[in-house]
Amino acid sequence: MMAKASPQVVSTTATATAKSSPPPAQGPRPWRLAVGLIAAAAVLGGVGLDHTYLWDDESLVGIIASNLLKTGHLTGWDGRNLLAFRNGALLDDNLRPINSPLDFYVAAGSMALLGKSTFAVRLPFLLAGLAALGVFWRLVRRELPTGPAGLYALALLALSPAYLLNIRQCRYYALAALLPVAMFWAYRRCLDRGRLRYFLLLGVLTALLFYANYLLAVFAVALAAYHLIFHRHSWPLRQLWKPAAAAALAAAGTAPYTLVYHAWRRPDVVPDQIPWLTHHGILLWRNLLGLNFQTYLPWMLALLGLVLILILRRRRPVGTAEGGPATLVRPAVQWATLGLLYVVLLSAASYQPLVKGIDTADVRYLIPAAPFFAGFCGAVLGMLHGLHRLWGRLAAGALLALAVCTTALTAGLPSSKVAWLLPAYVKEISHPYPTSYSKACDFLELHAQRDDVVLAIPDFCNYPLMFYQGDRVRMGCLLNENTHLPAQKIRQLHAPLQGGENFPDWLIAFGAQPELKQYMDFFSRPHQGLNGPTRYQYRLVQRLDTVWLDQSRPELETHSFGPFKDYDPRTQAVYVYQKTP
Repeated sequence: MMAKASPQVVSTTATATAKSSPPPAQGPRPWRLAVGLIAAAAVLGGVGLDHTYLWDDESLVGIIASNLLKTGHLTGWDGRNLLAFRNGALLDDNLRPINSPLDFYVAAGSMALLGKSTFAVRLPFLLAGLAALGVFWRLVRRELPTGPAGLYALALLALSPAYLLNIRQCRYYALAALLPVAMFWAYRRCLDRGRLRYFLLLGVLTALLFYANYLLAVFAVALAAYHLIFHRHSWPLRQLWKPAAAAALAAAGTAPYTLVYHAWRRPDVVPDQIPWLTHHGILLWRNLLGLNFQTYLPWMLALLGLVLILILRRRRPVGTAEGGPATLVRPAVQWATLGLLYVVLLSAASYQPLVKGIDTADVRYLIPAAPFFAGFCGAVLGMLHGLHRLWGRLAAGALLALAVCTTALTAGLPSSKVAWLLPAYVKEISHPYPTSYSKACDFLELHAQRDDVVLAIPDFCNYPLMFYQGDRVRMGCLLNENTHLPAQKIRQLHAPLQGGENFPDWLIAFGAQPELKQYMDFFSRPHQGLNGPTRYQYRLVQRLDTVWLDQSRPELETHSFGPFKDYDPRTQAVYVYQKTP
């Protein structure tokens, strides 16, 4: 009579069988589907990449990148114009930008190869966003091996209009998606193989994330907290020198820069006079709402995931190589935990002020969490898929379509927002449309003389004009006597920067701003001219029929998915005034 195998032998045999029989997600068909999803993201991201002009924050990156190519160093001065945003608050005393520099170098590298254009400065960020999808697929095929959960996760990210809009921008947004995913991939290699090179790679990626955006470096802290929660016993004491080496490498790569350039200084941010706990508690709530608004974590999917986890957490996995829906509980919990840890730490460290009248957070800082919540939601759909051969699959497919194509699962976006996100996105990229910045630049191209002085209000509207028309006109009157920039250095530039000493030839009002009359009165004041006392008046010469606020920004709450036509032309258009005696 054959002896009964011991539980240990059965367990070892089952483990060996599972290792020798790869799960279906590793077969050729899922790979083909994954490549198809990434290719679809490439098409959706690349079509119409230059249909709209750079908006204000994008233009800041483009201007500094262009100046880097001209001068060989990071500077806000290009020989004609100064990036004097918010009275010079984004520059230090040497006119060097205080923002994290990685996106400047990325844009400059592309511009060096392709020339100065909208397409050139946006292209490398699109490629970084597509690379993030490739790394993400490498992760989910390992972390979510049961059924099509990994493909669900990849589809949720690759076809997400919010994700596609962000990786099309000439800003650090795509880097904020790529680097955290790459860090987590390197971290998993550290757990699996323990080789020093993966630890060192993790340190290098952490430093790069810091240079992409200083605030996003809290993801490294979130990853450390994640390790302590789930994998604190993974490395024996004799191996702890390796993660210490990774941390030392990251510190060595960032600390000298931080000390030399005082990266903690933010003169462009006015702190709120409210208790710290209240301030950051409100930010946390707004960030959680932002996850829903941006469709990174639709609250209905989050609720469904919580229910399925509670149902399946005590169910034993099916005894097959594929396992069953219960095998997805642990990775779903882990990915959601990592995403939430990042959001909590981000809210605690953020310097974002609570602007009166604005009840949303700066959702651009949530981008690092987007892939991990996509992994969580993919696991949730994978659980649902495995519950029933027919109805579970139909329900998972329907929820995937709803999550990607509509706002139905968020039930919280403003009522003015389009209900069909992906169709609206496809329509937008297929039809070029003018923005307030492109129309203003077209006007200057036709009517302004070389070296005419131009001032746009509000302040942030000057910089798209500077990027596209700075070689012809001079953006002036951008500084006042309260600027922190050294007066002697500003005078050495011989540029019409001081508002109290210069008068713009063109005053372009983006909307009927409350301060418009103040500007008009100030520049119409009597003053001493070359031939004695004189004064100017500013005459309205043209109204540009487009809404003044550029709504091509990637935030879904304000993105218009095409030309915005529901505006009042008497107060919400662009108005061009010309200086006359």
